[in-house]
Amino acid sequence: MASDAQAEGTEQQQRTAPDLLELQAVAGPRKVWTLRDIGSSNGTFINGNKLEEEGEAVELKNGDTILFGHDSKVRVQIRPVIYDDLTIQQILELECAREEQQIKARVEQLLSESEQQWQATKARLLTAHLADEP
Repeated sequence: MASDAQAEGTEQQQRTAPDLLELQAVAGPRKVWTLRDIGSSNGTFINGNKLEEEGEAVELKNGDTILFGHDSKVRVQIRPVIYDDLTIQQILELECAREEQQIKARVEQLLSESEQQWQATKARLLTAHLADEP
């Protein structure tokens, strides 16, 4: 299966990203896109999770949000390329895999947002409780 990765962002963001990050298509039974921080000064985050500098490459999924620098944000779109020689069964399998990736990315995003909200609520309640103590 082939895929085409597209990053949405400003021209400046797209020019800066290659200097900080390594984006690579990995061949195999299915083509995957990976991202690795190769020495950014402010860190690189995928869906709020910081990549280790000079760490292992992380597989990108459709819908992932990449944050680098102070305010550079890119949303990943990976679209399968459909060829005329595929059977209907193969096309359906590709579409199911794509939908599954989108659902998983959304679930991860919602879990991350819920965790952040829970932490904020917990801190607020703890602060209020400590303020109420004599």
